[in-house]
Amino acid sequence: MSRSTTTGLRRAFGLAELEREVREELAAHIDELRDAYLAEGNTPGRARALALDRFGDVESHVIACLEERWKKEQPMRNTVILLALLLSGALGLSYVQARKARAEAGAAAALVAETIAGLKPREATFTPLQPSPVIFGIGDELIVSDALGRLSARVRVAADGKVLLPELGWVEAFGKERAAFEAELTERYLEYFEDARMLVAPASALVE
Repeated sequence: MSRSTTTGLRRAFGLAELEREVREELAAHIDELRDAYLAEGNTPGRARALALDRFGDVESHVIACLEERWKKEQPMRNTVILLALLLSGALGLSYVQARKARAEAGAAAALVAETIAGLKPREATFTPLQPSPVIFGIGDELIVSDALGRLSARVRVAADGKVLLPELGWVEAFGKERAAFEAELTERYLEYFEDARMLVAPASALVE
């Protein structure tokens, strides 16, 4: 089937509108994944790349969604075709003309059904988002605070891999994962605070 024929069929039977809606929905999901990676401290470009990699083949998802929606909306389209034929008869079409119109409509519907059936989307598998752990490196700027707001410090990982923190002095941060570093600081600050749940976040993640 030529590209122009396929495009015409999509326009006539509402596939173009369906495709636009599907692509907008998929784009919204990708943007959500991108925002999640941005919140972890990734650059906008890397966050977008990670989101696209996690989401998989967009075109396969588009085709699968189009096929599913077409199946759901097919009965309504058949009703519209039937009403159009009845209206044509009421306006004075002859029996032969009506039969010809029904045959053309049936052929067009069959052609669209054949087009949809010929789409072979790759089996799509979705896995829950597994954010990459944040690991601190040399030069990273960190915000260190406790859950009750009694301590807040903006520090940078020095060339030797350490950060200078109130009360604790120099503490090794290089190569440590965020959750593990928070747990370590929570334990060490228990000497100074009764409730010392500590929070550590890359300063870049807090900038809009």
